Order: sequence, then structure tokens, then C-alpha cells
Amino acid sequence: MQLSEKDIDFIIHRVQPKISASLLQTHPSSREDLEQDLKEMIVQKIKEEKIDSNVPGFFEHLNKIKNLPQIKNEFKE
Repeated sequence: MQLSEKDIDFIIHRVQPKISASLLQTHPSSREDLEQDLKEMIVQKIKEEKIDSNVPGFFEHLNKIKNLPQIKNEFKE
């Protein structure tokens, strides 16, 4: 699945608060370069399709873990 530039911009916009918060942990003189590097890495991973767009919802995940042996006993009905 190939995303458009608009989709990529949307993703960058959505993660911008986390990027900004993380940049506060770095020296002020390095923030601008680091921000650009982080955004480039995000775009690269998106274009390489190294993200999973089929993330399960809460109930799908719950149903999946119910079948794990170590958890199965906790969910006996």
C-alpha cells in the first residue's frame, strides 16, 4: 500500500507532539537537526512499508490473548 504525500504529512502531524516532547530532552542547539532526522526516519519507514496498518482493536487483541496458555486459566467462564 503506497501512501500519498498528504497521508504522510498527516502522520507526521499526528506524531509531532511526541517528537516535540522528546526533543526537550536534548540540547537546544541539536533539536532542529534531530527533529529533521526523526521525521526523515519516519517517512523512510513509511515508504519502506515497515509499519503495520493492521493493528488489532482492543477486543480482537483480548480474544487473541485469551487463547494463550499462561492466560487461558484467568479467562475461564
